[in-house]
Amino acid sequence: MSFANEAVAGCAAGVIGTVFGYPFDVLKTRMQTAQTSLGATAKSIVQESGVKGFYVGLMSPLVALTILNTMNFTAYNFMCETFKVRGDRSEDGRFLRTGGSSFMTGNYAIAGASVGPLAALISTPFEMVKTQVQLQRKTQVDPSIRPKGSLHMAIAIVREHGPLALFRGHVVNTTREVVFLGTYFMVYEHGKDVLQSLLPSLDTNQPNKIAIPLAGGIAGAIGWFVSFPLDNVKSNIQGGRIVAGTSPPSMISVARQVLAQKGVRGLYSGVVPSITRSFIVSATRFSVYESVLQHLRQLERDYSP
Repeated sequence: MSFANEAVAGCAAGVIGTVFGYPFDVLKTRMQTAQTSLGATAKSIVQESGVKGFYVGLMSPLVALTILNTMNFTAYNFMCETFKVRGDRSEDGRFLRTGGSSFMTGNYAIAGASVGPLAALISTPFEMVKTQVQLQRKTQVDPSIRPKGSLHMAIAIVREHGPLALFRGHVVNTTREVVFLGTYFMVYEHGKDVLQSLLPSLDTNQPNKIAIPLAGGIAGAIGWFVSFPLDNVKSNIQGGRIVAGTSPPSMISVARQVLAQKGVRGLYSGVVPSITRSFIVSATRFSVYESVLQHLRQLERDYSP
């Protein structure tokens, strides 16, 4: 396996998926922190900044998620090789159901979850900056000044509170990444296999073209639904004002506060735009990833000596 091919395909998937899904992410963050409805949140964003308000702070996630997706796909495939997960599949990518292989193997979940702690090292500071920008937080030194863009916000946070402030909510975000990535890759791998069986391709050596985006969309939706309460807690921790000399609230205390105010439904505030975004982004992401990977492998075969 060429991990360089995996990296290039993951990079392409990260760029396209981020551009498609970012407006939904802005809605999700605003709904989680303000506890308002989808319609009210969208109206508020348009009134404040117009349509461009849905793309406030895009540069940070565009860079970070491109790096993150490149790393996630490459590390995931490395973990699959390490745990010998690929041995459970046939040449065309389908699961083997004979010879003692288990169809619903948990190895894909383990491989995906193993990437979580590494992914969180990138996603925590990125999520912190993105959340502060999306909520239009003002600086503590001069409350009248709003940082313009992700880089300005990151510099302001580090200057006023030190670099560790970028890792606010790191514990809950690491937990979220482990839960999400384990679910995400397992559902995709098994979902693609099931859909390939239900929707056979004209080319028996290639997966059905509908199976990939549909499996990817389902994997994204389920992965986000399962991990969404953790994402909600993370957003509330990272979205709060940073006060010098004080520690951020703990994951448990924030969860209790949300439950006390809104009940279990409060932990799923913003779930509709998030699930919608995740389905669209993941369907796009896996389609781009598989397509680019297929073309790179074909180029290798064509130009190999």
